[in-house]
Amino acid sequence: LVFKKRNDPATAKELSKAAKERLFQLMYPFRVVPGTDWEGNFHADVFVSWLAEVKDWARKNDRYEPAMSTVGDGLSYAKVDDRGLVDRAIMQALNEKGEDELRSGYRTGIVNQRGAYYVDPEGKLELKLAQKYEQQADEAEAEGYSRYSETLRRVAEEYRAEAKEHAKQHDSFEE
Repeated sequence: LVFKKRNDPATAKELSKAAKERLFQLMYPFRVVPGTDWEGNFHADVFVSWLAEVKDWARKNDRYEPAMSTVGDGLSYAKVDDRGLVDRAIMQALNEKGEDELRSGYRTGIVNQRGAYYVDPEGKLELKLAQKYEQQADEAEAEGYSRYSETLRRVAEEYRAEAKEHAKQHDSFEE
């Protein structure tokens, strides 16, 4: 309802302000991965079933790309193990061929979770985050999840680029 259909030349259906606000409340603060019970235990079979239903609905309603981006963003809140990896069922979903929107939403979700921060002129915080995501990428790749690993590497690259930009800005300010 929020997004227009992919192949529809018309813009998205105009909704009331209250409906838009309610849909936003339902879609964007998606922080508990479906399949997680009240005790915080993740049930892969429930997640896989839920994701299949979402994909089916999104395809039938010609809203696959925005739906997968939104789901990917929500998956960025999944619990991680001691190696920093999400459950295998989630890694598998993020690793599937053709799921670029899902991975893009996931990457965006990871970066957005950082929130507001003080800029370190040397970029130490960003370099630390880059190292964290590179290590997670190595772990995921060792498990055979190459596309998911590449997503984590892109997050690391973004943080490395941000560190360089902070240092560059600091150096030019010093001059």
